[in-house]
Amino acid sequence: MGVKFSPQGALTLHGVSCDEDPKPLYQKLKDWVKGYKDKPAEKTEFFIRLKYFNTSSARCILELIQELTPLSKTGKSLVVTWYYENGDEDMLETIRAFEELINHKIEPVVIESYSRG
Repeated sequence: MGVKFSPQGALTLHGVSCDEDPKPLYQKLKDWVKGYKDKPAEKTEFFIRLKYFNTSSARCILELIQELTPLSKTGKSLVVTWYYENGDEDMLETIRAFEELINHKIEPVVIESYSRG
């Protein structure tokens, strides 16, 4: 999985997240976010571009998004954009379920293919 988190407010997860125990990696990301929230950008954009993630990773991803959502209650902007392949109804269902769990809009964006779009 690729990760790019910028103090200027652009956060990206991409690739595949299927570690048997993803908690150590995601804990580092959550720790970074906790520090970032002390002095966040006016607009934080979280881009999720994961072709696949396992159940263990799903929980960690949800917790990471939950760590970010308080930003929108401090007068800052939080935009979560989740890319998924055209026809991947399971991923769209996951996006909608996450959206309900965090009580924050997630913008789903259809792409034709992870290799091209």
